[in-house]
Amino acid sequence: MSATPLESASPLHNGLGRRLNGLPASFPEHVRELIEGEIIAGRLPEGQRVTEESLAQRLGLSRTPVREAMRMLEAQGLITTQPRTRGAYIARRLSAEEAKALYGLRVELEGFLTFLGAERICDEDVDTLERIDGQFKAALSDAAAVDLRTLRILDSDFHWTIYNASDSLLTSVVSSYWARLQRELYDLVYSVEDPGHYAAEHGLLVAALRDRDAATTQKLMREHLQSGLDAIVRGFRDAASGGAGVTTPA
Repeated sequence: MSATPLESASPLHNGLGRRLNGLPASFPEHVRELIEGEIIAGRLPEGQRVTEESLAQRLGLSRTPVREAMRMLEAQGLITTQPRTRGAYIARRLSAEEAKALYGLRVELEGFLTFLGAERICDEDVDTLERIDGQFKAALSDAAAVDLRTLRILDSDFHWTIYNASDSLLTSVVSSYWARLQRELYDLVYSVEDPGHYAAEHGLLVAALRDRDAATTQKLMREHLQSGLDAIVRGFRDAASGGAGVTTPA
């Protein structure tokens, strides 16, 4: 079995951004991460039928934890069930309109969580953000060897350090779509727009959070996410006109 879960660059969070607090994930959660890693990497492509038995064989596990993991993945939107065929399938990718709607939601919801995060964030979390920001910039230092997977993980950690600091129940809504972002939109955003653009925006966010300037931080996050939305629109437009556009994550 070749799958490995996305490893967090921050000790505070896993690949979906959930705070770990030093506790190991439950076994079904670990299995969910393994399968999620396969989906995000494209080794389980959209439309492929999956069963408890096939995934258990793929992972070398019993069916019980796989069954629970599949339920979690269905809640995330990465697996869908079709009652008429009694089958489970890897979910299709978002359409252009769905992607734009999702990013529009991000601008409002994550902007709000950033406002709360700026009011409640502790110095330790700001230090973590500075470290992640430095790692993100370091990952861009060699233009010929930029690893989109590494950037995706670092960016996820960066955002979730802020959102978890908000101490808001609305973070569960963000968790519900985060795996979708990782599977199909992160790499598109970084392929269309120079990742250095986002690195610069991260630096501004860290400075505003260090100052506990909630209004400025919310404004900066909304602008940051709008940059991603603009890249999404350009990417789908290029794909529709025969350009590079949307690509499958490596």
